[in-house]
Amino acid sequence: MKISLSLSGLLISLCLHSLTLHAQDTVRLAFSSNSDFRSKISRSGLMLEKTDQFAGIPDAVEWSVFVMNLQRQQSTYTNFKKGYYTEEQYQKIVNLYKHDTVNVYKGKDIKNALPVLSALFPDNRKLIIPDLNFNNDFGDDKVYEYRVTDFDAAFPIDSIETLKVDYDYYYGDKIYKRQLLFKISPTTQGSGFTDSKEKRLQVKFVTDESRSARVALGGIEYEFKIGLAWDVAADYGQARAVYVKDVQQDKIISYNPLLKLGKFFPLGEKQVKIDNVSYFGDSALLIVENAETATKGTRQGEQLPDSTQQVLHKVLNQKTDYTLIDFWGSWCGPCIKALPDLQKVHTKYKDNPNFQLVSVAYEQSRDLKALNNLVGKHNITWQNIVEYQPKQGEVYDYNRLVSHFSVEIFPTTVLLDKQGRIIYRDSGSDSFERLNEVLKRELGY
Repeated sequence: MKISLSLSGLLISLCLHSLTLHAQDTVRLAFSSNSDFRSKISRSGLMLEKTDQFAGIPDAVEWSVFVMNLQRQQSTYTNFKKGYYTEEQYQKIVNLYKHDTVNVYKGKDIKNALPVLSALFPDNRKLIIPDLNFNNDFGDDKVYEYRVTDFDAAFPIDSIETLKVDYDYYYGDKIYKRQLLFKISPTTQGSGFTDSKEKRLQVKFVTDESRSARVALGGIEYEFKIGLAWDVAADYGQARAVYVKDVQQDKIISYNPLLKLGKFFPLGEKQVKIDNVSYFGDSALLIVENAETATKGTRQGEQLPDSTQQVLHKVLNQKTDYTLIDFWGSWCGPCIKALPDLQKVHTKYKDNPNFQLVSVAYEQSRDLKALNNLVGKHNITWQNIVEYQPKQGEVYDYNRLVSHFSVEIFPTTVLLDKQGRIIYRDSGSDSFERLNEVLKRELGY
């Protein structure tokens, strides 16, 4: 399964709270779902090997049936029980994604995997038929026809009809009746399918599973949005995308590091966090505190936590008034692009005893040939610390500097003073103009 996220616009929310704030306030957020597909998730369907149980197949040049899983682990088991997956397919998926095969609904009478027929006809006609009544018969379902000449091209999402599926979701020994809006794209740009038949027939399921709510803080209206839930429109307590928009300015507020549920972040003159998100993303708690009660962290203007400073001081070769840390990797194109600008910073300040430059290479492999070649090519003579990305199944090492600084975007550059205060933090290869302005202000040249 391939998943991609596209955030190309802003959302309209339905719920607005207005607060008179005290030292700490807890406000219940009532999230609403979004159906404009501006924050879309795309999932490629899994082509079934067993299709003899399906009826209503048109007389096409070639065809296949794909399945849209509406619940990660449960759908895998249900597909196997219904005969959609072969034993080999089922075991491969279970082993690859470490699925729980015990705490699942054992019956066949659950509708949480949507079969979709994809068929090709002469004159570049492609027919898509979703089995929305889950009866394994495509003959009584609506047919959607497209003309496709380039199977690698993006298909305009606005031109695709929005569909609605009513399905079952098994959670906590109960079956919940759920509903999801989605689109089916006839092409799968960027999915990288090597099998020519699968590329031609493949379909992409597009959803907008984000949730949003509005709150007024200090007279300013903000919109909070969460997305990328762990499951399909479920398990929002593990949502990996959190955004805040200033509604009046119609602008998403930039944060570095990225926002996370359950973690405080500055907003206006307050520190806030979103916590206790309900499983299906209907509600959450917004915790609001005065800024002075939560000043430690890894954002610009914050003081590094003591634990982070301890780990940092153990690996630094020296102590100076200013420490510039560059998080990069030999696998990262933008990081390599930024190395000449980093070298200019080193050349300008290398003789200043109050300044040091430190790089942290976050490597995918313990074979450091590529890294060493870059170190030599770009004359990286300053301290370069190497950390390794965890392999699948490996216990995560939270003592990594990458973890302590919550680095998720590469390259990321952080400037610290001797008290451990973050003077500057930014990401991307185009951030050095801003960095040079800060260094000139702090160091005097």
